[in-house]
Amino acid sequence: MTLTREQRTVAIMFGLIVVIAIVIGLLFTSIVTVKAGHVGVYNEFGVVSEYEFQPGLHFKVPWAGVEQMSVQTKEYTMTFTEGEGAVKGKDTISALTKEGLTVDLDITILYKLQPDKADVIYKTVGKNYIGVIVRPQIRTVI
Repeated sequence: MTLTREQRTVAIMFGLIVVIAIVIGLLFTSIVTVKAGHVGVYNEFGVVSEYEFQPGLHFKVPWAGVEQMSVQTKEYTMTFTEGEGAVKGKDTISALTKEGLTVDLDITILYKLQPDKADVIYKTVGKNYIGVIVRPQIRTVI
C-alpha cells in the first residue's frame, strides 16, 4: 500500500507534533523552582546529592526529584490548651520543682534547619525531622 502525498504530509506533521510534545514535556520536567525560604534536596534514583539547590530556578535531569525543605525560622509549641501547638490534645511537659512538686510547663521554642545540613537530615531522618529530632530534644533538655 502506497501513501499519497497528502497522507505522507499528514503522517510527517503528526510525527513532528509528537516529537515537539515530547521535547516540551522533557523541558518542563527538567525545570524546578525552589521557593524562597526553602532549599531543594536533589534525589536521583535514591541517591541524595550533597549539594542543595538554593531558592530560584534550576535545571535537572527529568528522572531526578527535588524535595523542598523549609529553612525558615519556625516555632514549636507544647501546651495544655486544645487547638494550640503542633500536637492535638495535652502536650505539656511535667517537671519537678526544687521542692519536689510537679508542674506542667507550656513552652514555645524557635528552630530552623541549617541550609547546608538539609541533605544529611533528609537522608538520615526524612521530612518528619520535627517529630524525630526537635520534639524529643525539647523534652530531653527540660
